[in-house]
Amino acid sequence: RRFSTASFRVSCPPGRCAYYELKIIEKLDAPQFGFATAEFEPCTEHTGNGVGDDAVSWGVDGDRCKRWMNVSGPPGYDVTWQVGDVIGLACDLQRGQLLVSVNGDFSPPNGHVFDLPSPPPALFPAFSASRGKVEYNFGADGRAMAHAGPSAEFVPLATAHGQHTPQ
Repeated sequence: RRFSTASFRVSCPPGRCAYYELKIIEKLDAPQFGFATAEFEPCTEHTGNGVGDDAVSWGVDGDRCKRWMNVSGPPGYDVTWQVGDVIGLACDLQRGQLLVSVNGDFSPPNGHVFDLPSPPPALFPAFSASRGKVEYNFGADGRAMAHAGPSAEFVPLATAHGQHTPQ
């Protein structure tokens, strides 16, 4: 499979908790949604690599029902995403965790999906797919989030650290 990958320069700084959303507009093929460090290299051309296919990004996949980290990742993300679903991605850089929701539901098998290295670095939103369409929401310019993060500690990503600029 070949992927297009996007990441953004707005980050969740160390010690903060932030949240962003991706709404599935058209059926996705091989989506890998998550976060990446500053060392991550996004690619607008189709390649064989997506978010989580390296040591500096982490992704979840609601098509193949997998978690991705350093190419294969740990097993156990038994969730299938549908057109219209809002996927919430949260980074807790106080506790060193990544969390995911579907339509605001953080209960298992969603919820805590990755532990991060200690201390956790600043993280940037990153997502890839080989086909499909999503709409992202970082809460920029006062845009309301469709759902809340896992707790009141989690703020929209744009609020955690400035505005976004696509790469």
